[in-house]
Amino acid sequence: MLSIREIIVHIERMVPPRLAQEGDPIGLQVGDPALRAGRIMVALDASPFTVRQAVKGGAGLLVTHHPVLFRPLASIDPRSGTGEAVALALSHRLAIYSAHTNLDASPGGMNRSLASLLGLTGCRVLEASPARVFKVAVFVPVGAREKVREALFSGGAGEIGAYDRCSFAVGGEGTFRPGPGSRPALGRAGREARVAEARLEAVVEERALARVLSAVRAAHPYEEPAIDIFSLHATGREEGIGLAGELGNPVAASELVAALARPLSLAQVRMVGDMKKKVRRVAVCTGSGGSLLDAASRAGAELYITGDVGYHLARRAEEAGLALCDLGHYPPERFGMEQFARALGKALRAAGAAVEVVLAKEKDPFTLYFPPESAGGSSKTTRRKKQ
Repeated sequence: MLSIREIIVHIERMVPPRLAQEGDPIGLQVGDPALRAGRIMVALDASPFTVRQAVKGGAGLLVTHHPVLFRPLASIDPRSGTGEAVALALSHRLAIYSAHTNLDASPGGMNRSLASLLGLTGCRVLEASPARVFKVAVFVPVGAREKVREALFSGGAGEIGAYDRCSFAVGGEGTFRPGPGSRPALGRAGREARVAEARLEAVVEERALARVLSAVRAAHPYEEPAIDIFSLHATGREEGIGLAGELGNPVAASELVAALARPLSLAQVRMVGDMKKKVRRVAVCTGSGGSLLDAASRAGAELYITGDVGYHLARRAEEAGLALCDLGHYPPERFGMEQFARALGKALRAAGAAVEVVLAKEKDPFTLYFPPESAGGSSKTTRRKKQ
C-alpha cells in the first residue's frame, strides 16, 4: 500500500506544481504524508460534505481542485465550513491535497478535457505558464558520483514529464589547490590536486531547488562543492491556462454548446452574441476565465466558452463581435475532475499500485428558481420557463 507521499509523486508527474500560478496554495494542505492512503477520493471542493464522504468511505487522501486553505487562517473554527472540514480531516487522519491552477494548465488537465470533448484540434494555450525550471550541474569525484546522484533525486531533481530519475554525467579532470585552514577530502593544503571528476546534471523545479542544493551539499565529499545553476527557458510545450483550437467543420455556436449539455449536466447557460453564427475557431477556459477574454480574441476565437462572466465583460465581448458562452463555474470543472480521477487511477494501476480512486458526490451550489408571476409580469414567459 502506497504512502500519501508516494501518491503525491504520481499526482505531480501528471500536474507539475511549477505550472501553478504565483501564490496559488497547491499541494498537501492537511495531513501526514507518511501515512498510508488506502483509498483516494477526488472532489472539486474539500467541503464538510466531501470530507465526511471520504472519512465514511475509508479514504486516506482527498484530492481536490479548489484549495481548502486558500488564505491563511487566523484560527480554525469548527463552526465555519473550512474549519469544520479541516478539523474533521485531522481527527480522522485524512490528508487533503489540492491541484488547482497546475491542473488547469497541465497538458492533460481541465481545459484539455473540455477541448477534447468539443473535438478541438491544433490547440494553443491562451496564457502560457511561466518557466520556473532550473538545471543543476555539480562537479563530483567519480567515486562519489552515485551518492550525489541519489541526493539529487531524493531532493526532487530529475523529473521530466512522466519520467523521473533523469540525469546526465560526463567525465573530466578537476583541479584545485587547498588553501590555509582548509580540510580537503582529497589532496593536501598548498598543493595543486588533479582529480577524475564527473559533471552531473539534472533539472529541478524552483519549488525544490533549495532542498536539492541542501541534499547535494550534504552528500558531497568536498568542503566547497562546485555547483552551477542555470535557468531554463520554455521548450515550446503547450502548458498554460486556457486553450484555443479548431473544429473540423464550422458549426453554429448554439449547436456546439448544446453538445455539451449532457456530458456536463448543464441546467442552463448564458450566451452573448449571435449564437446562430457558424464558428470554427473556439477558445475555452474552465472556471473563472473572464480575464482571458482579450487573449481569446487575440487567438482568433469566434466563440469563447468559460464561466463566471460579469456584465461589463459580456458587453465587451458583444462589442468585439465575439460570441461568448458562460457555462458557470461548477459544470466544466466537475467534468474535469471526473476525467482527472480516471487518469489518476489509470496511472496508479500502470505503476502497479493497488489503490482505488473514487469520485465524491457533489452538486452545483446554484439552483434555478422562477419567481411567481407578479401582477404586471408576463405570464407567457413564466409559463414557458416552467415547462
